[in-house]
Amino acid sequence: MDFDDRTVDLDSENCDLALRVTVTELHGLHCHRLGTMQHGLSASKGYAATHRLPESIEELSDHPLLHHGSERRATWAFEHDGKRRTLKFRPALWSNCGTFLLDAVVNDDGIIRLSLFVVDSEVQKGNLIPVFTHLKHADYGIYVVHSSKRRVNKRMRTMIDALSESCVPLNN
Repeated sequence: MDFDDRTVDLDSENCDLALRVTVTELHGLHCHRLGTMQHGLSASKGYAATHRLPESIEELSDHPLLHHGSERRATWAFEHDGKRRTLKFRPALWSNCGTFLLDAVVNDDGIIRLSLFVVDSEVQKGNLIPVFTHLKHADYGIYVVHSSKRRVNKRMRTMIDALSESCVPLNN
């Protein structure tokens, strides 16, 4: 079991299965959709108390934006009133580790776009507040994938089934 957050080449690295979370189509792989992941913007109550929160997408650039990903330049896409809007920016902090970024936003480091299931517990505790809840973010599909060159064996089927059962509560 490898918990690296990079995209592995299933054939050359001899991996049975991988989890992929993406908005794009997956080509050349057999995909089993596990569910959907939704995103939203959040800031800490402490940050909101000391900074005027943005009132428009353009004003987001006036704040330190925390980005989940490996890009030094980031783009967030939104849909508002049926129109697609994008914000290109240089993140104040970026990482491929969601829990690291969650700690950063809880500690008043700025505004973040993260998966709702990642921030939900901090929102429930009152540590984070949603920002721009009226904006729609692209849904990410959650897939377990395997190479089209590999047949699904019993071990792989057991893992796919276990992952599928684990995701049922998330999709209800």
